[in-house]
Amino acid sequence: MPGAPAVLAAVSRTPETVPTVVTGNLQGSAEIKLKALGLDKHLDLASGGYASDDAHRPALVRVAVASAAAGAHRVLPDLTDTRHLLTAVESCTTHTARPR
Repeated sequence: MPGAPAVLAAVSRTPETVPTVVTGNLQGSAEIKLKALGLDKHLDLASGGYASDDAHRPALVRVAVASAAAGAHRVLPDLTDTRHLLTAVESCTTHTARPR
């Protein structure tokens, strides 16, 4: 998605967030694909939701939410405006630092 590398880099520097991925791919496959795009370094892949977590794809968001202790408060159409995304993230976060 256009803007993904810059947005993920910015979000990964925001202590109140847990940037991760929810995908129908097996975790290993997802990690290979994200690494090939250079996106893995900005994500907490241990907190993601993968096909290896549950064969029922709609359940994967619940898996990721449980892993990250967060939920989607906003959905953006794209990632091209980093400043807008960071403003949206800041409006949704608490002042509790994410676990590392």
